Amino acid sequence: MVRPAASGAALGYVQVTVEVSGTARLAWVIGVPHRGGGVAGGAASLMVAWLSSAGATRFVADVHLENAASRAVARSLGMVRSGEVVDGEERWSGAENRPSHPDPPG
Repeated sequence: MVRPAASGAALGYVQVTVEVSGTARLAWVIGVPHRGGGVAGGAASLMVAWLSSAGATRFVADVHLENAASRAVARSLGMVRSGEVVDGEERWSGAENRPSHPDPPG
């Protein structure tokens, strides 16, 4: 759950499934009123940093082809497009050792 420290109100969530191989499959959903302020990128970056410290070795996100904001989040996490598209979503992936995460929003 993504909650700013100041209010504690739920803004959305970051979901992850970690496979035995060390691949972490990420997804993020932010409520419409809270989009556009860096919430998804900040929360996903914190999750990637934590997962890296816990031993995740590869990160993957499936991003809807028309979702420019989520493409920007994936790019900010150091992911690149794979070109693989399934059910209208394109796979983005990257290895560990992400740049340090920004301060969380809020």
